[in-house]
Amino acid sequence: MPIPPKIRSLTTVLLLAATTVFGDDAVDYYDSGRTKHEKGDFVSAMADYSKAIELKPDYALAYYNRGILKKTKNDLDGALADFNKSIELMPGDALAYTERGNAKDVKGDVTGALDDYTKALEFNPSLITAYYNRGIAKNQKGDLDGALADYTKTIEIEPGSALAYCNRGLAKFNKADLDGALADYTKAVELNPNYAEAHYNRGLVKHQRGDLDNALAEYTKAIELKPNFAEAWYNRGLVKKAKDDSNGALADFTAALGLKPDLVGAYYNRGILKDNERDLDGAVADFNKTIELKPDLAEAYVGRGVVKNNKGDFNGAMADFTKSIELKPDYSDAYYNRGIAEAAKNDLEGALADYTKAIELKPDLADAFSNRAFAKVSRGDLDGALTDFNRAIELKPDLAEAYMGRGLMEKIKGGLDVALADCDKALLLKPDYALAYYTRGLVKKKKGDLDGARADFTKAIELKPEYPSATAELKLLKADK
Repeated sequence: MPIPPKIRSLTTVLLLAATTVFGDDAVDYYDSGRTKHEKGDFVSAMADYSKAIELKPDYALAYYNRGILKKTKNDLDGALADFNKSIELMPGDALAYTERGNAKDVKGDVTGALDDYTKALEFNPSLITAYYNRGIAKNQKGDLDGALADYTKTIEIEPGSALAYCNRGLAKFNKADLDGALADYTKAVELNPNYAEAHYNRGLVKHQRGDLDNALAEYTKAIELKPNFAEAWYNRGLVKKAKDDSNGALADFTAALGLKPDLVGAYYNRGILKDNERDLDGAVADFNKTIELKPDLAEAYVGRGVVKNNKGDFNGAMADFTKSIELKPDYSDAYYNRGIAEAAKNDLEGALADYTKAIELKPDLADAFSNRAFAKVSRGDLDGALTDFNRAIELKPDLAEAYMGRGLMEKIKGGLDVALADCDKALLLKPDYALAYYTRGLVKKKKGDLDGARADFTKAIELKPEYPSATAELKLLKADK
């Protein structure tokens, strides 16, 4: 998601006292508090504002500025109480309504914040902070058109506001206006080249468009400007993952988690990479953490189930895939992977049912057709298997397993030349495919090419040393020789 600036006031305004209105002592304490406030001596400033209020209980300006201090110290209830009192004493103070709206927004009362910003604009129709912050609140409420209008008004009043351009870009991004979003983010960067969030959000647009190199550059710039920007590290990791830079992606996901330990997506994607790198225990740990943080994430159960499958824990894998289906009944990948676990347990009926369900949910899932074909081979349904292998190849012409399987079918049916061509294609696509060497060895043996068969069986064993079938065939050929 785009990251909007977490700023609720373009400028916090400390109100000045009119020295002719109140008693000298109250004004003196107020002025002293304001001076200390501006210098960053918040403790002493708080004491002076409180003393001013003690001396003059209806001192609206002192309540307002003390409220600003309390909000800065995250005492939101105290700040609200002071802003309420300030508004009670000075009902037309637009700034007090704006600051009370800010405090309400931080507390999660977005509706209350909207009301206060709108009230502030009734009293001061040119108050830039009220338009800007109301735009943020409207965006949070999903009123994207209203947010756009408020950000545009902010820009009219202050054309140099990089914040307003960045947030207007966010609203456009959420409306799927990527061109408009990119233009606004770019304007924000022009106005403030060191604006990390604008670079990051511009990266998101480029990322979504598939412009991975430029997205990578934007995320990198955001990190350079703001090294603790966890989301930028995470999204750069996603780009590196998409570019097959596994080591770089792993490093970025790990950096993101060091900055933000509850970043669910980083654990999930790091788990996928660890599985690919055969760090199975590490992958399980990351998926466990993902599930701990987000127990209803169906994809995490599938990820963990795949790792368990790779570890030979088929029962554990099936439990995870079944849980994923409970959470997301139309999740084709969960059915597909449960089918793989069932096939490994020789539950062919269960595997066929799950592959069929996966295909029903996702008719272009080539791997499901290929795996269902292998299950059909095991059941003796050779015509059904051949149909599925053909469909798999049609959907995914680079699926080596489907060519190998179809080659096996052709061998059984006596089409040895076609079988040989399919095995060759499988090995062209996947040169380390032991089963394809074994199958091609069988085809060559049947065609009388015994030297070729020996070479293929030998290669199959080289790739997979524990390969009883290939070892047995090789022994038979050596005995015949």
